[in-house]
Amino acid sequence: NAGFGNFTFGYKLLMRPDDPNTLFAATSNGLWRTEDGGITWNNILNGAVTDIEFRPDNPEVIYAVTPTTFWRSEMGGDMFDDITCGITNTGVRMALAVTPADPDYVYILSGGNLQDGMGNNLAGTYRGVYQSTDGGDCFTQQSTTPNILDGTTDGSDTRQQATYDLAIAASSTDPEQVVIGGINTWTS
Repeated sequence: NAGFGNFTFGYKLLMRPDDPNTLFAATSNGLWRTEDGGITWNNILNGAVTDIEFRPDNPEVIYAVTPTTFWRSEMGGDMFDDITCGITNTGVRMALAVTPADPDYVYILSGGNLQDGMGNNLAGTYRGVYQSTDGGDCFTQQSTTPNILDGTTDGSDTRQQATYDLAIAASSTDPEQVVIGGINTWTS
């Protein structure tokens, strides 16, 4: 059980590329790490961690996202810093992408319904794609429209399934090319 508890959702399991006994589990109950092949687990970051990635050229650098925060560890997960530079419009879920084409590139995809104080969903479910070219020190918002997370082919609706369907991948040969998956698939 390792402290995960009932109704803990697993978002991603990532193995350290230079050590098959070290794994990271991004869950609705935090980011967990094992260094003994899964026998024991320790919670190293609280909150609902929805995605994690290693910097492609250095597995000591780990990127993680909670619903509204980008986190970076430069110590293999022993300590995380929250990075806010340039991230201004978050939703309820974020996803990450990195690329070996340029390890300084980090992408964040943010989406999901926000609610007003009365619990009503607000329109506009695509919060944006953010790009960092300095290893996650600071981000620049690349777009917020059209709503690429909806089900139409032109992004004109306010529907979305970002809590179910939210994916971003960066090309392994061109750091400027990304593919985004929501209900449909889009590419830059």
